[in-house]
Amino acid sequence: MSRNFVCSVLPIFCGLLICSGASAADLSWDGFGSAYYGQALTYGLLPFGFQNNRPDFTDFSLFGLNVAAKLDDHWSAGAQLVALGDHTAAANTPTSTFDVQASWAYVSYKTDEGTQVRAGRQRFPIFTASESIYEHYELPFREMPAIVFQMAPFVAFDGVSVSHGFDTSVGKVNVQVFGGTPILAITPPNGGVMALSDLIGARVNLEGDGWRIRAQASRASVQNTLPTLVSQGDNSYYSVGYRYDKNNIVSWGEYLFRHAPDGTITPAGKFTGLGKSGYILGGYRLGNWLPRYTFAQANANLAAIGNGETTTHTVGVNYYVNPKTVIKAEYELDLVPDSGGGYRVTPIAPASSATSGSAVYAGVDFLM
Repeated sequence: MSRNFVCSVLPIFCGLLICSGASAADLSWDGFGSAYYGQALTYGLLPFGFQNNRPDFTDFSLFGLNVAAKLDDHWSAGAQLVALGDHTAAANTPTSTFDVQASWAYVSYKTDEGTQVRAGRQRFPIFTASESIYEHYELPFREMPAIVFQMAPFVAFDGVSVSHGFDTSVGKVNVQVFGGTPILAITPPNGGVMALSDLIGARVNLEGDGWRIRAQASRASVQNTLPTLVSQGDNSYYSVGYRYDKNNIVSWGEYLFRHAPDGTITPAGKFTGLGKSGYILGGYRLGNWLPRYTFAQANANLAAIGNGETTTHTVGVNYYVNPKTVIKAEYELDLVPDSGGGYRVTPIAPASSATSGSAVYAGVDFLM
């Protein structure tokens, strides 16, 4: 997700609108954003996204714009631009600037029977939260737990998807198949380089009044390059998830299993090996308030992006100011089994034997 893609895709998007005729296209747009203060309370072990324990007003904030155009009864187009100061950006390091990216931009064709074909940059539908991965107002937490989110090295792909929805006696079903080239969303440590290609997968949703369950399976080719080692092979991603928001009860959960059976062996373990991660969030609505707790855990043998086990406990509260504004505050505690470090936590400070790290966050998510 880069400026080059923004520069190349927007002329195409605008060209479609021009070809359709300005009067014929039903054009709409809306904005969103997140403005957050974050601060690590420890130094020996830092939660993901921190490089020190000084106040941070940039790395957990973002601003975005959704643009949609209905060209006729069958054709439409959409794009999302996001300015990220966020640690989920490709640089994967703190930044004092906001890098504008096209998180997705595609053309869509929908048949009378409800089948939809999309071509262009699209979300990788690996999580229930993938639909609002940057639109944090729609999420019950500040953002998806990093140790789960980071287990998949990409959140978008350039390619084609086909989906079809239909009603059943249980609920509405939507099935999607997709394929293309994944867009890397993390930077491997130690000067490594990761190249992704040949994504193919499928996703199925079943949803009813106030609930949804989902399953996904996919495969992509991954090449990892370190200064003295190259590993190439297929990575498989299997995930299941749910969300429930009814009768004042709010609960979300995800589980991801990543497997690379043909990774090269290194002193740290298999180069891309396997990883598993998941979280469960529980909360209860009290008027405009939503107190919540999230348990997350990851265990990985993925030398390309991280090894070890990390457990995260997060206690937070949301206050819904109005239909377009929610204030969120939370406390995060990360635990690793020993002082050797864990998965996706910042390396322990020299001579530190810390096995825990913590941070606080406070801010606002909003729609415009």
